[in-house]
Amino acid sequence: MRNILIAVFLSISCLSWAGEPMIVHEWGTVTSLHLPNGDAIPRANGIGIEDQLPQFVHRNPQLDYFAFGEGTVVKGHPDVVMRLETPVVYFYPGAEHLGKPFDVKVQFNGGFLNEFYPKARLAKIKQGGSRMRLKETSVSHLSWSGIRLVDKGAMLKTGNRVWLAPRQVNSALVQAENGEVEKYLFYRGVAHLPSLMGTRHDLKKQIVTLLPPANMATHKPWWVPSAWIISVRGDKAAFLPLGGFAINADTPNRKINLKKLGEHNSANFKKVRSQVLAALMADGLYEDEAQAMLNTWGHSYFKKAGLRILYIMPKQWAGIHLPISVSMPSQISRTFVGRINLYPTDFKRRKL
Repeated sequence: MRNILIAVFLSISCLSWAGEPMIVHEWGTVTSLHLPNGDAIPRANGIGIEDQLPQFVHRNPQLDYFAFGEGTVVKGHPDVVMRLETPVVYFYPGAEHLGKPFDVKVQFNGGFLNEFYPKARLAKIKQGGSRMRLKETSVSHLSWSGIRLVDKGAMLKTGNRVWLAPRQVNSALVQAENGEVEKYLFYRGVAHLPSLMGTRHDLKKQIVTLLPPANMATHKPWWVPSAWIISVRGDKAAFLPLGGFAINADTPNRKINLKKLGEHNSANFKKVRSQVLAALMADGLYEDEAQAMLNTWGHSYFKKAGLRILYIMPKQWAGIHLPISVSMPSQISRTFVGRINLYPTDFKRRKL
């Protein structure tokens, strides 16, 4: 049905579409790494080689110390306790939107935006002292000015799986001022922010405890639509759906017995993926967008060995920490997945 609607958008005269908003969809992952006592593991910008991006992606030269890199090579920066991973923004224009320039701006409150594509404009990060530090009060900005939506254009060739998967979506092409063309706007960054949910875990006793958010200033509850605990051992997995629930500063602790995950088996990979796919679509993504997100993050979500919590993030988090604006009238829907990797006390850096 969506493809039919888009085709109609493109075939009706511009005059009949006056005032119609453009549809804008975004997805991304917010990742934290936790020790059993709930402390966040620093240097989280050390990532696996499977998450590396093509060399043509632009980097912020002011933030070299906070760059992403393979965990076995890059020590990471001690201020980084959260990763904002591969947010991508798709555009679905009406006929009157095609070819017309507009601007998109993103602000990260509590983090640095350090990688992006196509070419964007960076606001210089102002900070006292000679040494750059990442703090909960840090702010960075990124803007694409004069971008246009086009129906034809040459995207750069790459064999990078993480880059190719998000292209498999029926959205418009995005052309930057410098001529770069891509299927989406891409950016990612690092942060010094606590995860939305606090945790404690005891792997010997098989207990994971979910705690109230550490940094919620409001007592008004936020809604987590869906959540899961996932355990991966080699080529087998076990998982436990946690359903939807409200969180706020007064949320009582919630203890979860890991024995309820049941047996690890290979069939669970397909089952949990199917559940997460349905939850992403219920949160606002089109099916091909949700599939693209899972094709991008399927290894980290479901195949990488370890214990993790996945949850659909409340809309308020991005509104506060990652506000976005589009200069053209738009109907914007944003879906972010929170991921908390739970590590034993004796974890080794290479496992991150």
